[in-house]
Amino acid sequence: MPCCTILSKLKSLNTSTGTLRGKINTSKLQVCGHPKGGGGALWASSNLGSGLASTVGMAPWQEEFVTLSGIRATTLIQAGLLDPLATAVMTMNEYNLLPGSIKMGYFVYTAADHMSWASMGLARPALSQDGVAWMKYYKPS
Repeated sequence: MPCCTILSKLKSLNTSTGTLRGKINTSKLQVCGHPKGGGGALWASSNLGSGLASTVGMAPWQEEFVTLSGIRATTLIQAGLLDPLATAVMTMNEYNLLPGSIKMGYFVYTAADHMSWASMGLARPALSQDGVAWMKYYKPS
């Protein structure tokens, strides 16, 4: 589902008569994702421009690099030094495609591989804690 469709759906649910009525602040949206979801979070952020407050790409992987120049949200990219799929080189290239006008961060975890994010609450709490801290710090006012 395209990101603009998802944003429209969230706005619609927020104004509907259902259980989500009035519970979604669509002016304070943030996205994050891991592997292709991380690449998707970057892509969505680029397409939504100022429609998002912050973005976190956890080992973001893309088959081909997309244009990230439309990103207006603060953006964090996390990488694992031991990741053979979303390599540190790939994720650094993504980081270098971010517009210089935004607040951005790039974290490389020396002992993390591609699946480290799947067990982040257990063996590597910093992976989740850093992403959550980023989103809390850069949450919209």
